[in-house]
Amino acid sequence: MPKQELFVIRTPGKRDPVRGITPLLTALKKCYRGHHVSVERQQPSGIRHITFVSISADGQLMDTYNESEINRHTFADEDCANA
Repeated sequence: MPKQELFVIRTPGKRDPVRGITPLLTALKKCYRGHHVSVERQQPSGIRHITFVSISADGQLMDTYNESEINRHTFADEDCANA
């Protein structure tokens, strides 16, 4: 069974580790509605990637800065895409 990727949802004073993209998206939509968070993931190369996410009251996920929709492809492995 492949190892699921570890993500960390960060808010001021809190770190919430989540393993896997589906649990990450579920946690954001259910537990963080109406908030702005950062999601950290360490790429296979060792580089930490931070995505800033705004969650609307109805659970829609948007990039905080460019207002594009966030989905599971947002968290795809960028190292493989750039290889």
